[in-house]
Amino acid sequence: MTSQRHSAGPLFDSIGQSYELAFKDLPSQRESLEWIISTTTPSSSILDIGSGTGNPVASTLSSAGHHVLGIDVSPAMISCAQSNVPSATFKCIDIRDFFPEEQYDVIAIFFSLIASVSQKEIKEIVTRTIKDLLKPGGIFVWEGLPIDVDQVELKWMGKDAVVSGLSKEESLRVVREAGLEIVKDEESKWLPEGAVEAGICKREEVWEEEHLVIWGRKPE
Repeated sequence: MTSQRHSAGPLFDSIGQSYELAFKDLPSQRESLEWIISTTTPSSSILDIGSGTGNPVASTLSSAGHHVLGIDVSPAMISCAQSNVPSATFKCIDIRDFFPEEQYDVIAIFFSLIASVSQKEIKEIVTRTIKDLLKPGGIFVWEGLPIDVDQVELKWMGKDAVVSGLSKEESLRVVREAGLEIVKDEESKWLPEGAVEAGICKREEVWEEEHLVIWGRKPE
């Protein structure tokens, strides 16, 4: 374990457009996007933290008539997203360096608080985004891996990565203490076989992942 600040940019630069194939048709993500659309009014402002290729999050929400800003640390991912979803706006920046003056109606975090962040940073980022970046009455969706590890080096889809995570109990505690009212929390499993089809890695380099999704609303 190390206190050095890492960046996930090079990791995701090396994957690029193929990333979306590894997680295509993820049921929990699709349900989250449907929930966002069903609970928001047209032209809502949405911040997508770790926007990747823009698919399916920014593309789905932008097509529903919302104003989407996606941020990501990977220049390659930003380039893909700008090409894939010209109706949305994308910015290459680390959430740890992102301090906008405005607040958002919706904040979505799909699997972006895993690589190259510490447990302490995960807690700080989630707390700050809820308290400072989410409008009163706004909704918050966070999906990740409910694993209690801090800056562990491993192979992820054949790539070297430094990963961290929070347990389900700690994740729920953090969002509650930040002031969020939890609407739903649900665990599921996913095997990213698409990573093999996309040529990202070999079949023996993927494993079934535990996922946790949290839906919440900030009180008015």
